[in-house]
Amino acid sequence: MLTYDLITHVYPAALAASRCVSSHEGASRPHRPRVNSSKRPQHLIRGQQHQPGNHWKSRKRDQQQQAHQQQYIFVSNTCDTELEEEYTPDPYYDAGNNNQIDILNLNHLKEKELRSVHIPVSAYPKSLIQWPVDGSTKNKRISEVKKQVKLLGNLIKMTVGGAAHAEAVSDDKTPTNPPPFSGHVDMSRIPVHDLAHSADEATMAKWKDIEGQMKLGKIKEAKQMIRDSDWSIGSPAREDLWRELCRHHSREKDFDDQYYWDTVKQIYGSTELSECMVQLPAFIDANHKVSHSLSPRGVTVCERIISLISFNHPAITYAPALYGLTSLLLHYMEEVDAYYCISALVGGSQSKFLSQTKIAYEAQWRAAMILGKKHIRGAFSTLTKFGVPQEQIEEAFQNWMWWILSALPLTHTVRVIDCYLFEGSKVLLRIALAIFHVFVKTLTHDSSMVASLPSRGLHETLYHFCQNIQITPQKLLKTAFGIRGFSKSEITKVVLQTEMFLKSQRTLGGAGGGTGQMNPPETPSLHRSVSLEGLPTSETQSNIQMMSHTLTIKEVSCLMPVLGN
Repeated sequence: MLTYDLITHVYPAALAASRCVSSHEGASRPHRPRVNSSKRPQHLIRGQQHQPGNHWKSRKRDQQQQAHQQQYIFVSNTCDTELEEEYTPDPYYDAGNNNQIDILNLNHLKEKELRSVHIPVSAYPKSLIQWPVDGSTKNKRISEVKKQVKLLGNLIKMTVGGAAHAEAVSDDKTPTNPPPFSGHVDMSRIPVHDLAHSADEATMAKWKDIEGQMKLGKIKEAKQMIRDSDWSIGSPAREDLWRELCRHHSREKDFDDQYYWDTVKQIYGSTELSECMVQLPAFIDANHKVSHSLSPRGVTVCERIISLISFNHPAITYAPALYGLTSLLLHYMEEVDAYYCISALVGGSQSKFLSQTKIAYEAQWRAAMILGKKHIRGAFSTLTKFGVPQEQIEEAFQNWMWWILSALPLTHTVRVIDCYLFEGSKVLLRIALAIFHVFVKTLTHDSSMVASLPSRGLHETLYHFCQNIQITPQKLLKTAFGIRGFSKSEITKVVLQTEMFLKSQRTLGGAGGGTGQMNPPETPSLHRSVSLEGLPTSETQSNIQMMSHTLTIKEVSCLMPVLGN
């Protein structure tokens, strides 16, 4: 049904738009709605020759035909922004089928005949076509119409390419999607209206602009470029942006395909995806396997990448956010690039991008609460007035990461990741506090949300709010970066103090006051990462043998996760 709807809506619109460009190229007047009566379709005037001496009848007939003609949209010679929606039944129009064009009757028509088909206004998807406004320049009108035609063409390719997609999957090959999306994405899971580009997208920064600022040492300017560029979910800029940002943080500047596939073959014995029996490592939380819009094949690719990360980074004991981040990267890049990007994130400082231990993860959500009580204290006091207990607030903040990686719409999440891949985890903390602030502000004006708090609880109500968030992605970023006095040094200080406090409580086996006057619950037992037989890489094994002459490799491997915490 999705393919049928898009063909019946989009193809006529794209055809109309493409003909509008050529018909207005020579126009010098501002664009305005009109119907050119001097170029009536041939089927309206065929056999109606003017007779001598009957000029008054001819003029009257012309006026009647012109009035009748204005009830239709003629694809061949009109490009109107506002037309009457009143029309009469047409042999090519099926009024009983949801006011859509009967595609079966259009398939047998040649292009010349198709030009005269009457297409009612209701057949055009208003949410997709953004026609140029009156008074704009000719070049701008042409540019905007071409953008819309290209977008609509991509939408057609996304939906009518189902056979090619199925054939590629059956041959164990990665299907193709229109850029910037990779073949791992199931395009049917992305709402069509989210794919429309902003009118100002052409003027936004590209990776080469950001890279130029970074090479000049203007990090603040590059950071601001990413924050201000409101790229859409289908923006071509993101195709290079994420990969190059991760490459900037990586020690491996060359993303070598051969090394990756050699490792895959070493672990699974084959590079064919259908032959890889992937087992997720223990550091992934099975309750938060967020795949977003990945296809089933893309999900398997995501899990294979994570298994290789576990193999090459055996010190990771708890990193539940890794699944969601990997699936997001696979939306805009291929498997090898996604692997190296994740390696860059986990290979640097743990506090920079990703917590990799249970204690570090707990320290982050507790630090988020401490910082929130300082910088948005009004939100916490408001919840207290509504009778929300402290236990529910703590439960909500334990899931702060999933507000962003799971609950937010994909349009918002990708904009957060744009900034995160450049600035680090402090962006996620800012976004979490911004979400909490906007949620409480909305709560004060929505009595139904207040009424649902006792039954739903704060965590579920907040999660539902994120899923249906009403503010734009750019407004969310503006709110997050508008929190004053929220510096990187303060975040680092609070996270380290909280982590030291948790470690001391675990060592002493007691509970007491401390940072933020909190009593941390008993920390669950830690899980070490699962790799091939639990062993690190061959390079790491040789290093272990050089360091210890009394313990075996397996014994040291068991001790490493504990010592790292």
